[in-house]
Amino acid sequence: MMRRMRGWWVWAAAAALSLCLLSAAPERTAHLVVLHINDTHGALLPETRADGSVAGGVARVATLARQVREQAPGRVLFLHAGDVLSRGGPLTVESGGVTDLQALEQAGIDVFTPGNGDFYFGLDNLLRVSGAVRVPFIHANIARVTPEGPEPIFASHVILEAAGLRVGVLGLGEVRMDHPSARGLTLRGAAEVARERITELREQVDVLIVLSHLGEIADRMLAASVLGIDLIVGGHSHSKLDRPVQVVHPGTPSCTWIVQAGDLSRFVGRVDIEAEQHEAGWRITRVGGRLMPVDGSVEEAPDIRKFLEDHQERLAQVVGRNPAELPNAREGQDTVGQFAAEAVLRATGAEVALLGRDAFDAGLPAGPVTLADVYRIHPWRSPVLVAQLNAEQIRQAREELDLLVAGAEVTPGQTYAVAVDGFTLGGAPLLREAPFTDSGLRLDEVLIGSIRARSPAGE
Repeated sequence: MMRRMRGWWVWAAAAALSLCLLSAAPERTAHLVVLHINDTHGALLPETRADGSVAGGVARVATLARQVREQAPGRVLFLHAGDVLSRGGPLTVESGGVTDLQALEQAGIDVFTPGNGDFYFGLDNLLRVSGAVRVPFIHANIARVTPEGPEPIFASHVILEAAGLRVGVLGLGEVRMDHPSARGLTLRGAAEVARERITELREQVDVLIVLSHLGEIADRMLAASVLGIDLIVGGHSHSKLDRPVQVVHPGTPSCTWIVQAGDLSRFVGRVDIEAEQHEAGWRITRVGGRLMPVDGSVEEAPDIRKFLEDHQERLAQVVGRNPAELPNAREGQDTVGQFAAEAVLRATGAEVALLGRDAFDAGLPAGPVTLADVYRIHPWRSPVLVAQLNAEQIRQAREELDLLVAGAEVTPGQTYAVAVDGFTLGGAPLLREAPFTDSGLRLDEVLIGSIRARSPAGE
């Protein structure tokens, strides 16, 4: 006998459900627990607040996840809804995200859907990160452009066993297609892809989850327009949803639940799904959930704390000595940004350098400079590109964007080799279509070389 529901998953309203339960006793019951986090953005270490309290940190996330697994053996899935790499801490920038995913794997993550920020370090880097762990990466609506047509980069979904249920997890996400890292990629509409995949998947699973990096509003639209999704575990909008949100499908008794757990590992979300198996298949009878604070009341998992401490030792390496502090200013003369722009100019041999000011997060201290100090300055692992821009484009860019500039004064009618960080080139419409080459350098590498050169002789 086929024990899975054929066709769409049925969600009954409370009154209708009560009548169903009166009509027949279930053959079996199941209690599935889904843990989830999203938009961790390199926050591997706990944040210390002004009042001395702490929040977040993957070692505490691991403790909570392990406690739940002990309480509900064989019934737990732990999902991450994307954005690990962008604007991360020094550990993230230095490893390109490998340290993050390895720590999350030790914490018990079962499935990961890359977010838009996870592509910013480049597709090659993301593939390298995915190959460093056993956690499946899923993303159904992104593909690589090839002469033969779109070629999937990651699997669209996985099917896992938990609580005696076959659970399908479909990955959907958002990629910033105007960024240079997205060149050569194509992105399809999430709802269109979901309808295609769900038609096939519903025949294979008892519970269907969408692991989404689309944002809360898009998740609500997806839930209302696509039948067959039981739960959307979301990310991208950094929404702190204290309880699961129910979206009822118009004109039907069916509904989809949506959850999201804020950001920066401050919370781990928990969803409890209770289901009963009847002749027609599995039917969900209750969905509940909450956010579990990741704070000082939670002990750090010793193995993950040790793992991170070992990696931090590498970041303590001194790369040079800075003779005078170079502060970071959000407006006016930006000393560290100007230093970076001039360093990029020298390293590339370009005629002009343009760097986006808002991508700089910290200044450069006087005295010994460690790798960690460098990675805090510009936490993007951004490629340095050399674009061909004419004088008018350079003038417009300087007027419309908040840029740090180094190099020659430009002459009308002339074209220049302009060194620019990837974020600036991708984020500015007037620059986006300009021809460019990749210098093969990253901005953090250029900074390290310049700091070494700036060090007093013999140091």
